[in-house]
Amino acid sequence: RRLDGYTEQVYEAGSYEENGVPHTINHRVTTVRSLMEYDVLNRLNYYEDRITDDASPNLETTVFFGAIRDAVTKEITHTAPTYDPLNRLLSYSEVRHELGTETDYPVISLDENNQEVPSTTTISVDTYTVTARTGMSYDVDNNILGYTDEITDSRNQKTIRTMSLIDYNSLKQMISYHEVADSIIRPAGEGIPEISISTITDRSLITYNPLGQMTSYRDDIVTITPNLENPGIVSLISDKEVQW
Repeated sequence: RRLDGYTEQVYEAGSYEENGVPHTINHRVTTVRSLMEYDVLNRLNYYEDRITDDASPNLETTVFFGAIRDAVTKEITHTAPTYDPLNRLLSYSEVRHELGTETDYPVISLDENNQEVPSTTTISVDTYTVTARTGMSYDVDNNILGYTDEITDSRNQKTIRTMSLIDYNSLKQMISYHEVADSIIRPAGEGIPEISISTITDRSLITYNPLGQMTSYRDDIVTITPNLENPGIVSLISDKEVQW
């Protein structure tokens, strides 16, 4: 008998420091997977995930794996993923729909005495993101070595994200990778030049605790804006530590 669906709950509690700024983690994520479909070789072809997070109780995310969304009709249809002869994923497409409201965005306003007053605002969310992943490659231990994502948002703007040079430790935990993300933040129009941005991230020194939870890493990030009137290159080094 094949699995039709399941419910998973993940509770995370801890704290981390990023660039000297402390943050707290304390939330539960619930994923309800349903409508699982398979091909004749029992390989997964389609499913739907309903994801809720008690940190954002009024926001629900639905993931349609093995699906595409038409940019014109907005219709979501099935499209089967592809596998290699060893039944490893080679390519797939998924649609992610976020619906609801978010209220965790800080806003600073001024009171009658011109003093800053922190507060929050509520933002309505109804967005679709389509991710088409291709070029998935593996090593002899079936660890993923790289892939390319083409990500299309609700405004039909695209980001090409390529992961490569993924390295693992003896426990098959990822310890480093190289990522390049190319985004068009303003398409070209009549008399208006295109504005794009490239972000190159080299993540290294990834460490884990005995439970397999990530505890620290280092990011070396380079951001390039090549087609602005004043092109720029910005470099950033970011260190993050997490305590569970």
